[in-house]
Amino acid sequence: MPLPMTTAPRQSAVRPEACPEDGLDFDGRCLRRGAGGCGPDDRASGTVADRPGAADKNRIALAPAFAHNSPMLARVLSAAVNGIEAFPVEVEVNCGWGDTIIVIVGLPDAAVKESRDRVTTALTNSGFKFPMGRCTINLAPADVKKEGPSFDLPIALGMLAASDQLQSEELDNFIMVGELALTGAVRPVKGVLPIAWRARAEGRAGVLVPPENAAEAAVVEGLKVIPVANLREAVGFLEGEIKIEPTKVDLSKIFDHSYDEEFDMAEVKGQESVKRALEIAAAGGHNALMLCPIDLQAKLVLLLPEDPALATTLKSQN
Repeated sequence: MPLPMTTAPRQSAVRPEACPEDGLDFDGRCLRRGAGGCGPDDRASGTVADRPGAADKNRIALAPAFAHNSPMLARVLSAAVNGIEAFPVEVEVNCGWGDTIIVIVGLPDAAVKESRDRVTTALTNSGFKFPMGRCTINLAPADVKKEGPSFDLPIALGMLAASDQLQSEELDNFIMVGELALTGAVRPVKGVLPIAWRARAEGRAGVLVPPENAAEAAVVEGLKVIPVANLREAVGFLEGEIKIEPTKVDLSKIFDHSYDEEFDMAEVKGQESVKRALEIAAAGGHNALMLCPIDLQAKLVLLLPEDPALATTLKSQN
């Protein structure tokens, strides 16, 4: 006569005294003690799945078991040149979930788009970690075209701030420009003088510029001009770990000589229409686009009121 089949009651494993993480595992066992989680009585009564309504609780409590870093947004100030004037540009960087890719929006030209490769290599060679996931970089305002490699430095600093590798309260106080080499060094860029003017007009404390552009930017009074040689040095200054003295120039010493002995409009042979146009532009304070030899541009200083910033720019182009 066959023996009747019996089913042994299911035995639940005894859980450890302390749970390593919050939430529930895939078997429905609670991984947290207290605060609604497993306690001494739960360890003797079986798994959470054995209790009424456990299915709903599992769906709610599973989320904390998968810890992750929330996407972060960072903003770095920069500027761009349009003609002879500069306008502010906000470099917004968001690093979050997705495939590891860098997307730059805001009407960037080819040089700005190529900054993705320069910045990523500079970050790695400077000892920083490349942010994993999708990094979206927005150059605002988005309806104005951005040109040149001067956004390399602010983009790199924005990626570091968005990935929590840079923590500073000085990001809103400085306008930053500079091209990055693959080694992380900061190379000179064009248009630093109008950018410095814009920084002062915006009420910023100063500018972060390449060392080669520091003297040009220092012509603008009432502004801290901080020369940064590389990306690591810029991060150290913003975090307060490195002290960098602002660049200062003696304007009176620069213009302590007469330009009359060096330049004379009478030396320009012919070109009467060009000289007449320069005289009208100087007298009326109009803009003038000069596609001509540097010597003729330098002679324009004779026609203008004393303007140290303009004279410095023309002198630097010689």
